Amino acid sequence: MTATITNPATGVEYYADGQLEGQSVKLYVPVANDEILNSRGVRWPILFGQVHDQPAEYYEVVPFTPIPFDPEIRRVDEETSGLQLRPTRNQLGELVDVPNGHPKGTCVRVENTIRRSKAELRQLVKGYAARAHGELWPQEPGYDQKVAFAKEEIAKGSEAQYLYDLVNRNAILVAASFANDARLAMLYAMIENAGETGPINLNPGEGWINGIEP
Repeated sequence: MTATITNPATGVEYYADGQLEGQSVKLYVPVANDEILNSRGVRWPILFGQVHDQPAEYYEVVPFTPIPFDPEIRRVDEETSGLQLRPTRNQLGELVDVPNGHPKGTCVRVENTIRRSKAELRQLVKGYAARAHGELWPQEPGYDQKVAFAKEEIAKGSEAQYLYDLVNRNAILVAASFANDARLAMLYAMIENAGETGPINLNPGEGWINGIEP
């Protein structure tokens, strides 16, 4: 394992040996005129963590740990998310006057999420309903005509079991289809009640009937 040393003046940790000897362990974003010049970060500009004389200021990159969220219900708010520079503060929360050539603070990626709009959510659940209906109904050509023919034959007095099986199964499919319609209506109502920004727990991919045993 490569050893590391922290420069006592700047607090910059660097590699003590190996191929990266002298280079900083962490990355820093250079900032000039309040503009981040490299959002991905670079190594500390001077080897062995020494005080630098660059025109830019350097902020230590804090590794980003995203907070889990349901991307179907929420999305990243691009307007309030992004890199945020945080100057060094003491334990009382007061800004510290950091000497030139030293790390000025940290650079943190902030990711805020907002709930999707009513229109987006309606489109989402409508898609789930359409998929469930598509998987529910038989795909063979002439299915509707077969069901109509079976009903006619039964009305004429036919006792062929396969005709009854077809009609009975079709009735189950119809009932399942209406159940999906009812779920869609319920989700629409939940979306409407929540408004554009209210909290909502849809579980949009659950509760659909998308298949009937043959």
